[in-house]
Amino acid sequence: MISPSIIPLSSLFEQFNSSPEGLTGEEAFRRLAQYGLNEPVPVKRTHGAVQFLLLLANPLIIILLLASVISALAGEQINASIIITIVLLGITLNFVQTSRSARVIERLRETVASTATVLRDRCWSEVLIRNLVPGDIIRLTAGDLVPADGRLFQARSLQIRQAALTGESMPVEKQEEDLEGDPSSPAEAKNMVFLGTSVISGTALALVVATGEKTAFGDVASLLSRRPPETEFERGSRRFGFLIMQTVFFLVLFVFTVTAAFHRDPLESLLFAIALAVGLTPEFFPMITSVTLSRGAVHMARLKVVVKHLASIQNLGSMDILCSDKTGTLTRGEMSLAGHLDPLGRMAEEVYFFASLNSVFETGIKSPLDSAILNYRRPDIDGYQKIDEIPFDFDRRRLSVVVEKNGERLLISKGAPEGILLERSLRVLHQGIMEGRKAFGNVVKYLLMGTSSNFGNMFSMAGAFLFLPFLPMLPMQILLNNFLYDLAQLTIPTDHVDATFIHKPRRWDISLIRNFMLIIGPISSVYDFLTFFVLLKVFHASEALFHTGWFVESLATQTLVLLIIRTAGNPFTSRPGKPLIMTVIAVAAGGALLPFTPLAGILGFTPLPASYFFFLAGAVSTYLLIVELAKRKLMASYLRHTVRRGSTFFKASS
Repeated sequence: MISPSIIPLSSLFEQFNSSPEGLTGEEAFRRLAQYGLNEPVPVKRTHGAVQFLLLLANPLIIILLLASVISALAGEQINASIIITIVLLGITLNFVQTSRSARVIERLRETVASTATVLRDRCWSEVLIRNLVPGDIIRLTAGDLVPADGRLFQARSLQIRQAALTGESMPVEKQEEDLEGDPSSPAEAKNMVFLGTSVISGTALALVVATGEKTAFGDVASLLSRRPPETEFERGSRRFGFLIMQTVFFLVLFVFTVTAAFHRDPLESLLFAIALAVGLTPEFFPMITSVTLSRGAVHMARLKVVVKHLASIQNLGSMDILCSDKTGTLTRGEMSLAGHLDPLGRMAEEVYFFASLNSVFETGIKSPLDSAILNYRRPDIDGYQKIDEIPFDFDRRRLSVVVEKNGERLLISKGAPEGILLERSLRVLHQGIMEGRKAFGNVVKYLLMGTSSNFGNMFSMAGAFLFLPFLPMLPMQILLNNFLYDLAQLTIPTDHVDATFIHKPRRWDISLIRNFMLIIGPISSVYDFLTFFVLLKVFHASEALFHTGWFVESLATQTLVLLIIRTAGNPFTSRPGKPLIMTVIAVAAGGALLPFTPLAGILGFTPLPASYFFFLAGAVSTYLLIVELAKRKLMASYLRHTVRRGSTFFKASS
């Protein structure tokens, strides 16, 4: 293929069916469909149907669905259909919430998407870089990133830094002249500019000749697109997943061992074991994490801090020292003119007059200083005309224009002020850090709540499996219990976070989750076994009554304990968010009323005697009290330990 650098400009314009007047908007839209987005490494956009199927690809879900189908073929159509319905409801809820979060983040990214100055419909306008197409005419000034590969046809004092392509830090001069021979490498073409390079000085107009993967930067970008280093949040998530995998493996192995020893029905035992595994697995963790972090990102966007990578929110929140230069990039980036002084510090009208002439006639770098000068007021400059211009560059650090009036010429230079911030404030960034800590705090809540409650509940089921002549809870009831519990946790992203938590940076520590699971979980199991005793010895429960009584008790303790574990402090002084209170109460009450609804028979429930609810009230109250005491002791011990160790969820790393 012939390099565009040696093709005459007239032929090149003809080849791309373009001209120095640029493309029309309609033609650019057509070419965008033809050439694709201007992305060196195309962003993978998965169709919604594929995303839904990926959620179904969970091995536990697949085994559960297959076992349900086998159960239906064996005559248990109703039970199998209920299990499949509950599974699909959970996946649908997960899919809807995750998709909503993805759309939110995509809209946030749109707000910070880079633009290029492009000539379309004979008007210069700012166009998203990813929407550039071959044949577009782009304008470059000092400070710009080159948005695509282009052939220069007008250049003035243009210097480009090509370190992204060549590794050389020194800028190279570029000109619009045709080359006599083919350069040895694309970067050596003096009349070409390339995506990924930057303009150090000067101005230029260029014809876009390549976009996206076809650019010289495409090969480099494909190497740079490899998976970035694992963030602290991602590393913690991976370790948490490994902990859950180990627990699920041993739990399922235990159930199958008991099945073989006691000669239980293999299909029923398989459904029970897989339902237990699904119940123990916090399958909403990715969704809760995504919703929580995206909610934090939206709050941060309102505070003028835009997060492009969700996992970095926790990294931002874990910051304790910020190092910054003094260029003012963390401030508003807006200037206002306060005065115009002569060398002696006196107000001088001619200083503002000359500055205005320079700002009106300059065509180079886009400067907030020019906006401040022109917004102040505009003096009478009639009769002046521009003769020439010396563009801004980062060596001279000034821009000069030559103007003429009545045969008299003036050279007016305007410097670029360095480090002048009219409002030195990092308040916005500080608020963003706080939002990052709140988002991470709510993710931690979900993990502590889910693992401790789920583990206790599943441990009780596995234990009851040893001595009961029937299943302690039907597989469909286990899944329904887990689904309702997940519903109660959906509003965790809206919950308040203790001020003591966000006061200092926090980091992942799997030992905290493991300790909650192994200490708080068994407390739940003690009350489960107490419920077993009361149901069997006091109420002389049948199989259906046993299932119903334990389902109601299990769901009540699991959901109401959220209000205890959600805070490291006193739950009466640390008030939860209203949405969380509403969902917790609604799920607990709904579970208690379910045996009295028309769905009871289908789900295998039976109405409970009124006296059972007196036991339930006392059991839940004392359970919550004991969990609160255990939580305080656990957290106090943990905080003392981490003072020595120096890193924890609930203690600063500094």
